Amino acid sequence: MSGWIPCRKGLWLSPEVARISRCLNLSPYEVTVRLLMLWTWADEESTDGVIQDADLTLVDHVTGVPGFGQAMIEAGWLLEGTGQIIFPRWERWNLRSAKLRAQGRERQRRLRERRRVEAAEA
Repeated sequence: MSGWIPCRKGLWLSPEVARISRCLNLSPYEVTVRLLMLWTWADEESTDGVIQDADLTLVDHVTGVPGFGQAMIEAGWLLEGTGQIIFPRWERWNLRSAKLRAQGRERQRRLRERRRVEAAEA
């Protein structure tokens, strides 16, 4: 895979993170870090958001938090099938084209910032 995953700003403020936080009695910041750990792992393990031969105990193991997988289901960010876990809306964030679009936006942002600084210095 590409070596990075996109993360939207303000993720720790989302209703889903708040729900997981309340379920597990963790701060939103702790939940956000655990989510990034899990999504990074999933990005390495899957091309389509489906992890075969997996269940919620694996999610709990990867995040280091008992009950994390179930809390993600309750937040709508994970599904459990027979012998598999599924990350809904995977294609929105993890397909190569989505990553390329996000990288392009970041390059454009840096270019605009650089031009603004150069104009201010001139």
